[in-house]
Amino acid sequence: MTRLGAIFLILIWGVTAAWSQAVPHPPALLADQIDYIRSDDTLVATGNVRFSYKGRTLRADRVVFENRTGQLRIDGNISIIDPDGAVLEADAAELDTGLEAGLIHGARLLLAENFQFAAVEARRVDARTTTLYKAVGSACQVCADHPIPLWLVRADRIVRDEETLQIHFKNARFDIAGIPVGYLPYFRMADPSVDRATGFLNPDFRRSDIFGFGLSLPYYMVLSDDADLTITPFVTTSQAAILGGEFRKRFANGRVDVTGSFALRDGEGNSMDRGHLFIDGDFKLRNDWDLMFGTASTSDKTYLAAFGFDDRDRLESRVTLSRQRSNSFAEANAIGFQTLRDGEIDAEIPYILPELRYTTYHDLTSGRGRLDLDVSTVALLRRDGRDVLRVGGAASWRNQFQMPGGLIGTGFAGIDAHLYFTGDDPAFDTKGTAILAPSAGIELRWPLVKRGAHADYVIEPLAQLVYSETHGNYDNVPNEDSLQVEFDAANVFAVNRYPGEDRREEGARLNLGANFTRIDDDGWQISATLGQVFRVDPTTGFPDNTGLNRRTSNIVAAANLDLPPYFSLSNQTLFDRQLAFSRNDIQATLKLDRFALDGSYVYLAADPTAGALVERHEFAFETRYQVTPNWTLDAEWRRDLTAGENVFAEAGIEYQNECLKTRFSASRKFTNSGTLPASTEFGLSVVLAGFGGSNDGAARRCVNY
Repeated sequence: MTRLGAIFLILIWGVTAAWSQAVPHPPALLADQIDYIRSDDTLVATGNVRFSYKGRTLRADRVVFENRTGQLRIDGNISIIDPDGAVLEADAAELDTGLEAGLIHGARLLLAENFQFAAVEARRVDARTTTLYKAVGSACQVCADHPIPLWLVRADRIVRDEETLQIHFKNARFDIAGIPVGYLPYFRMADPSVDRATGFLNPDFRRSDIFGFGLSLPYYMVLSDDADLTITPFVTTSQAAILGGEFRKRFANGRVDVTGSFALRDGEGNSMDRGHLFIDGDFKLRNDWDLMFGTASTSDKTYLAAFGFDDRDRLESRVTLSRQRSNSFAEANAIGFQTLRDGEIDAEIPYILPELRYTTYHDLTSGRGRLDLDVSTVALLRRDGRDVLRVGGAASWRNQFQMPGGLIGTGFAGIDAHLYFTGDDPAFDTKGTAILAPSAGIELRWPLVKRGAHADYVIEPLAQLVYSETHGNYDNVPNEDSLQVEFDAANVFAVNRYPGEDRREEGARLNLGANFTRIDDDGWQISATLGQVFRVDPTTGFPDNTGLNRRTSNIVAAANLDLPPYFSLSNQTLFDRQLAFSRNDIQATLKLDRFALDGSYVYLAADPTAGALVERHEFAFETRYQVTPNWTLDAEWRRDLTAGENVFAEAGIEYQNECLKTRFSASRKFTNSGTLPASTEFGLSVVLAGFGGSNDGAARRCVNY
């Protein structure tokens, strides 16, 4: 006790007093043994030494504190943990008492993302910078038997600035698998602990039949805590030079993203007249209102696809103001389009300026059902051609009631009323045309449930009797929104099977069908739906291959098999009583531990009334196979079986480990439009952990190069 007490007093005098005037919280020192050498005025701590000061923690086997010089001599298993989490390891060191300045021998610095440096020696000048001499750095795992990492950077000097969180490299040489591949006299990178920092991002290499070899090198700029900008120059061997950019801004109630590009040269002799602009944003406003907006435009029909910016064939610009409440929904839209399809003219495509809609829902008292009210208006304006204004509304009532024997009945009725005004089209009278469309019906469902030995079974026959008619002259109303009609399991029991409001289904009809579901105790499930429409009188307006114009429609059938989490299969088909198919759509998904596959097959019969002059067969699949924890293969393929031609194909191989992610891909567009030829493209991307990349991949196996 006497010796311990003396050591405690020496500690207070020899250590604490040295800082008592300047530091409100003195340092802490713990060790297996602490000795004071009076003749040298030296404190010696040995065995599991732990010394903490100003947020830094020193651990070592032995620390000698020289009170006269204010220096620490440190030996054995040294580690210094900085407040930002960086760990500096060493064999020996001479530092000041604040652990801020001094010389370190055999230094090893470990930062976030497993980025580590090793150096012959290091010098800490102050609390701000650490300089490593004759150093190497890498984020790759270093194996004991094979110490060469997959990639590393060597430098005469590496300086870490802890204030700006930047790392500077002088005379840097890059090695891959031990082979030198590049040299830079100077470069800097953000400290791996930084989430966002200004600097260059990883380059991207591409090769295309259209532009030759291309290189893009993004430069990322932090503008503020809630805004950033990325500038991406893209140059090709065809003399194209494109400057792309992305601006992102975040607000307390929303966001704005802007991306775009313009071609300084396009490789075809054009300068400064090609480019694109995409804007996307959304905001939460007061009183439950939401504002969403987006614009997409490009200089011409081929620019986006030629340089790989986007593969859409129509661009949409939209502003939407909406509000959803418990019993109402309000929405206002303004929409414009730009077509990139051959043969389509922008001036003939309408602008929607505006589209307004308000819907409210009311549960009636005493179980008398629900009443829905809807009012809307839409104006379609073309630069060249027909303009249309539609104003109107709808009211519908629906009430469900229980019947004897488990039958569930539903009564419904509704009325739609619209007024149309058409201009700039001699085929239609410019005077207003009123359309009134009442409808009413009743639906019966009989859900039958049975518990089997290992599963639950549900069979539900359905019958729906509907009558609707229209008053007004539809011949004087242009059909703008009901041209693409589909007859499937989703609308076999719909009152109106037209997708829009410019046409209404008419006449008396009986919709018959049944649903079947089997839910196994092991978690898998199979379900099926069958439906058909029977009419009193034939009608017109639907595509012929749906059968909806005839007294007896084609038969809708749908089946689904779900084996979670591995497999799912769905099939929708449409056929007549002679089993002549007019549609068949198959979708399948397979997910195993390392393999995933999405496949589809679509068949559509020819139907000149719907604009389909020839039948369509198309097969497509996407697959991904993880060969090892580090290697992954993926592929995509689409083929037009009618023409016997491929549409698109792509294959890629990806390698990812704890310090590297690289992907090589090859793709082919087989279609040849009037303005853009078929083309093949190759792509290579390399992302290094610590240089703007992450270390999500599995650690590589240690191999010898």
